Parts: sequence; structure tokens; C-alpha cells
Amino acid sequence: MVRPFELPDLMTLHKYRKQGVYLDSQTVLTLGRIIVPMRAVFSPLSEAVGVFTGVEERHGLARVIGQASHALGAATARMTFMTPDKRVDPDSAAALVEYLLKRLGEREAQTLIAEVDENTATFETLRRLNFSIYARQRIWRISSPARFQGTPEWRAFLSVDGINARKLHFATVPSLVQQIESYDFADLRGWVLYRDDEMLGYAEVTEGPRGIWVQPFIHPEMEDVHRHLASLIGLLRPRARRPVYLCVRSYQAGLTNFLEAMQADTAATQAVMARRLTALVQKAELSPLRAMNGTTEVTTPTHSSQLSVDNNGR
Repeated sequence: MVRPFELPDLMTLHKYRKQGVYLDSQTVLTLGRIIVPMRAVFSPLSEAVGVFTGVEERHGLARVIGQASHALGAATARMTFMTPDKRVDPDSAAALVEYLLKRLGEREAQTLIAEVDENTATFETLRRLNFSIYARQRIWRISSPARFQGTPEWRAFLSVDGINARKLHFATVPSLVQQIESYDFADLRGWVLYRDDEMLGYAEVTEGPRGIWVQPFIHPEMEDVHRHLASLIGLLRPRARRPVYLCVRSYQAGLTNFLEAMQADTAATQAVMARRLTALVQKAELSPLRAMNGTTEVTTPTHSSQLSVDNNGR
């Protein structure tokens, strides 16, 4: 049986605190490892805050605790953590994930995303629950500004940059990833770099008390990539207690050499997985043809419309 998280479950959550797996790197690295699971105390307000925490229990004992978050109106939701990682009964994990999928589906989320180390038991659990890998990523930790000489060419993102950011995104990101992850290109936060009115790079930036998350998108024709990355990191002013975490996806793997030259530390290597909550199918829409020679023909399918159904075909 799966139920919403309740305050008495804090004891179990504390017991499992070192056995869990965090599945949303941006949130945990910017807010901290403690804040993410503790959002479970807001379960009574889950519909308002968009954070859902479920507890799978048998015979009155909690076996698995998991959490997902969703911004109202967003196409994607994210798994944030699952605990414990090892010795999890597959049936318990499946029941928990199905509970979260149901709650997220009620908010019209279309896809649930999880970022997970492939060496964990949770990775195997998610594979059994029909999560598929659509990208891989390496997260680099930078705790001091890189050496840089000259004037940075990056500037803060403005709403007018949205069209060019969309073009760069489509040019650098594989179509499979574009189908799963959605962006509001008019409301990005970060930095952009132009050369002769062409956007050659933008970096989406999320800042928190524990760190700064950077997701770069670099055009293959950008020159002096090392220098531009160093200037970007300098603008963000990393320090030991608030480092920069730079996320490099597999389709931007060319940046790895530059980060190694900067002596950046590898914080994590992860598979980025997704499970669809809905799928689009075609259904014939019937309408009568116009009268011909004084008679009306039988109802005939004239065009198709799209319906959204769940993974079970309902």
C-alpha cells in the first residue's frame, strides 16, 4: 500500500538518510542534500507546492520512500529521491512509482525524469519500471575561478534572446532530447555569447545557497572555447562553499577536454532517464459527407484528431 508522507514518517526518513539516492542533481546541488528530502513535510500542501512524497508500507512498516516534483503547467516532472537504495523489493518500488505517476498525471505532467548513477540499485529498479535512458551527463565541480585574461564576451540573457536561443538549442541538442525536455526560451536565466549577431553559446544558470548549476549549450563553430568557458566561470565567482557545477551532456562531450585542462573535479556521472506518462495516438473523427444527388452518404472518417492516453492504453 502506498500513502502520502506523514509527519511520523520523519523517523523513518531519518533512519534511511544515508541510504537514499538523489535523482535531481540541479536541486540537490543548489539547495543541499538535507533540504530535498525534508520537503516531504509539506505533503499536506503538495498540490500547491508541486512536491509529492509517497510511502510504501506493509504491515504498518515503511519500506520505500520516494519523492517527485512538478511545476504547474510544465510538461516534465522530476524524481528527486528514493530511499533506501539497496534491498528494495521490486513490487514496493513499482507501487511507489505508480503512485507518483498518478499524482503527477493529475497535474497534466507528460514525462517523469530521473538522473541516476548506473552503479546504484535504483538504476536497475527504474529500468525494470520502464524508464529509458535518453542521455548521459557528467557533472563537473569548480570551486575557484579559472584563469582568464581579457574582457568577458558573455552578457546576461534577455527576453529578446529567446529566438536565437531556440535556434542554438535545435542545432546542438538531439531531437530525442528535445521531445522529452521542454524549455521556455523567453524566460531563461543565464548568460549568452554572440559573434557577428549569431548566438554561439548560452548557459542556463540556477543559483542556490549551496551551489551554482550551469547547463551550457555551445555551438560547434565557437572558437577559443577554453577562454570563453574560463570567462563564464569567472563571472559566476565560484568558491569552496558555493562551487559551480557545470553539467555536460553526452552530446556536448567536446567540452570535457577543456574542463580537464581547467583541473575541474568530476562530481558525478549519470544516466538521464525518462518515463512517459502519456502518449499520442490517432483516432478517426467521424462526420457525415454533404448530400450528393439528394441523398446523404454514410458517416465516413474525414480526418484524425489526437488523444492523450496513459501507458496502459486507457
